[in-house]
Formats: sequence, structure tokens, C-alpha cells
Amino acid sequence: MPIYSTPNATDLQDILTITQFTNTEASGSLFLALAMVLWAIAFVGSLANGRPAYRGFIFASFISTVLSILLGLLGLLDSIYIYLFIMLLGFGLVWASLSKSKG
Repeated sequence: MPIYSTPNATDLQDILTITQFTNTEASGSLFLALAMVLWAIAFVGSLANGRPAYRGFIFASFISTVLSILLGLLGLLDSIYIYLFIMLLGFGLVWASLSKSKG
């Protein structure tokens, strides 16, 4: 008895059904991991370009928020994770406003 189910013909019709099948087999965490990895890459890339940390945080959070909204509209990501990235974006905006008011 296999641990994972094997895809049938209806699971392999197009790219959306393939990703839905893969996400189901990964217990819904595949695209959450994708969004988090994209966030980390964008944040480190912003820091490598010499931007302040709060700007890199906002950039990474914005990119991940847009991606998570698109994935949520496709039904590939739960809404709780969309709210997580929106909260990260809000935290970055507060961080930026506090940093600008200091200096």
C-alpha cells in the first residue's frame, strides 16, 4: 500500500490540476513554503543591494502578499496564510514609519 496516492488522468489534465494534486498531497503546505522562500529571497536580495532592512522587509512582504492573494484566488493557499502576509506587510509599514520618525 503506497503512502501517497498516485495521480489519475483527471489529476493531470492541465497545470492547475497538477498543482492542486501536488498541494493536496503535501497537506496544503507546498505553496505556503513557496511564498515563504520567495519572501526570504526577496528580503536577502534587498539587503544585498544595500537597502535599509525595513525597506527590504516591506518589499519582500509586498511581493509575498501579492503572490499569496493570487494563490488564494486559485484555491491553492488557505486564507489564514494570506492574512499572515498582510500582517507582515503591515508590520513592515509600521517599522518604516517608526524608522523615518526617528531620523
